[in-house]
Amino acid sequence: MPARWLFRVALLISLAAAAANADDPPGRVFHIGIIAGTSRLVPEHVAFEGRLRELGYVEGRNLTIDFVRDDHLDRLVAAVGELVRRNVDVLVIGGQDAVLKAAIAATATRSTPVVFRAVDFDPLAEGYIASLAHPGSNLTGVAFQQPELIAKRLDLLAQTVSHITRIVLLYDAEGESQRNAATEAASALGRPIEAVELHDPPYDYERALAGTDGARGDVLIMTTSGFNRAEVAGEAALRHRLPAVGTSHRSIFT
Repeated sequence: MPARWLFRVALLISLAAAAANADDPPGRVFHIGIIAGTSRLVPEHVAFEGRLRELGYVEGRNLTIDFVRDDHLDRLVAAVGELVRRNVDVLVIGGQDAVLKAAIAATATRSTPVVFRAVDFDPLAEGYIASLAHPGSNLTGVAFQQPELIAKRLDLLAQTVSHITRIVLLYDAEGESQRNAATEAASALGRPIEAVELHDPPYDYERALAGTDGARGDVLIMTTSGFNRAEVAGEAALRHRLPAVGTSHRSIFT
């Protein structure tokens, strides 16, 4: 995720915390709950917490962070209720549709601000927010429009690779919207697509790509997901000589 988006999320959190606790006395320790599919040590989260410090929120002084990371979606969903019961001041949700849905339900009778990063889905299309400019209720955040972007990446791949006999799409439970968008885009391009669902993180990309071969005209595209590991997927794509397009510098294009 680009740093400017992380900074924006951090600013949204600081504003949400300030609004929720406007009448609190000086010395108030703010409590943020974060639910993610990636480690707290990845550059994205390090930059995020660095930006919070720049905004005056320092862990151990006026800030407490409960960081929940897990590879299993059901446990991330369960963590929502636990953090809400801890009375966090702000709840930060990663890119998972199901986790945001659980957060909306868990905070329905509370004023707890929920800051989301809609990486894998369209929050407007799913009906979670009223509009991108004014999401409404206790929700705010950023949306990455990945269902639209995956179609554009697929078009780029088709323009770059002259001979495509099959598009191999890797997706997981959080990538349904992107899978649908990619399938429609492939149909419009007149290219066959085979969608392979990934199960049980950490994903076995070698197994998912068994039988693929770039020399026969196979190409690879993946949906975004907090559970995907771009570097590992890239290594598997290289072994199968698959032209591929991704979403970050950790993805590859062969």
